[in-house]
Amino acid sequence: ENNESGNCFRSDLLLSGHHFLKTNLPDIPVAVLATSAHYLDGKVFITGAVLHDMSPCKLIQVYYIDDQKWTTISDIPQYLCKADIIQGHLTLIGGVDAVTRKVTGKLSTCVDDYFWEEIYPPMPTPRGEFGVALKDNLLITAGGLCAGAVSTVEVLNTESKQWYSLKSLQLPEP
Repeated sequence: ENNESGNCFRSDLLLSGHHFLKTNLPDIPVAVLATSAHYLDGKVFITGAVLHDMSPCKLIQVYYIDDQKWTTISDIPQYLCKADIIQGHLTLIGGVDAVTRKVTGKLSTCVDDYFWEEIYPPMPTPRGEFGVALKDNLLITAGGLCAGAVSTVEVLNTESKQWYSLKSLQLPEP
């Protein structure tokens, strides 16, 4: 659904644990492209790669469901990154380091009131614009860009905090 500012994000159904939460969210305050949305503890986190003018999005938008209001987190450690909820915490993955402005492999976890901590080791291969999936305690990263195309697939066991390549996992050939 579009509004006058060009925002196209509306949500009528959010997954909350094993229950569906029925709500209509107001449009996000800042239109972003390549967006991901994550639900945690009554909040919806919206991370976007780029703004409508194609400049990097250096903020996270947060909707508080009970208060029915949006806020933004602008002091983030990296941008053009991926995000997921890992062991109950929003975690930013890879992208561009906000200080060095270089492609990074770090994982920054929001541990308390938007205080970021690196509790997981960085990806062996720094990357941006990559695929990411989380299944149980395995975070899978694939492809992306870092001074050219990246072809590696790396897996983080979030419990042991150990990275593995698909080669080292010795998976059977399909």
